[in-house]
Amino acid sequence: MYKRQVSPNTLPGIVDRFLPSYGKLGVAGLSLRDLGDVLTSDKRKGYPVNREAAKAIAVEQMGRLGKDHSLIVSGGNAYSLGFSQDLVNVPATGNQFDIIDEIIPFYQMVVHGSADCTGTAANLTEGYDSRAQLLKMLSWGMAPHYLFSYASSSELEHSASESFYSTDYRDWLEDAANAYRTVNEACAGLRTAKITRYVQLQKNVYRTEYDNGASVTVNYGKEPVTVGSVTVGAENFALEGSPK
Repeated sequence: MYKRQVSPNTLPGIVDRFLPSYGKLGVAGLSLRDLGDVLTSDKRKGYPVNREAAKAIAVEQMGRLGKDHSLIVSGGNAYSLGFSQDLVNVPATGNQFDIIDEIIPFYQMVVHGSADCTGTAANLTEGYDSRAQLLKMLSWGMAPHYLFSYASSSELEHSASESFYSTDYRDWLEDAANAYRTVNEACAGLRTAKITRYVQLQKNVYRTEYDNGASVTVNYGKEPVTVGSVTVGAENFALEGSPK
């Protein structure tokens, strides 16, 4: 299916029309969908725009949108980070090429403590495993992210939203509530802390250290492990230190 792109030249006018109407609603937050990670060029001869110019336009308009609203940005490329309070769909996987030894949460280490971030929606992740997903959130300092629909997923088949193939809230509400509860109870005190170190202690065991002295050790393995004075159960985690 052909997807028509909007020229960057039209963005200032769209924002001009949008802001007065949205301001009347009194809503403090605003989600920008793909403005934070998609830059399109315009190759028309009359008024061409390359991607660098498109970035400048996007940055200017994000500044306007973020002046009176807290922004949620999807993807979160570097040019959008200065305007974003919440980041969704940030990179949380690797390409799995044989040359890669380990996948590390580099992006999360950069933004943690400055903005809340999530990966892609857990219930739309291939090979979904609720426990493995939860442990990765805890290890990488990410908040839970689920995408729900009120209608049954089967009703979205052959529609423009058929990519949301597993979103019926009745199937996921319990998993999501458990994930939010666990992550909040374990990591609420780490929300504004910076990640200072991420290290593999042994096979399937990783530790994330924060600048407030706390650390989270995650054991993805099927057997309990003891690291120093701390024992971490199978497919479990341990929080050490007292978040300040």
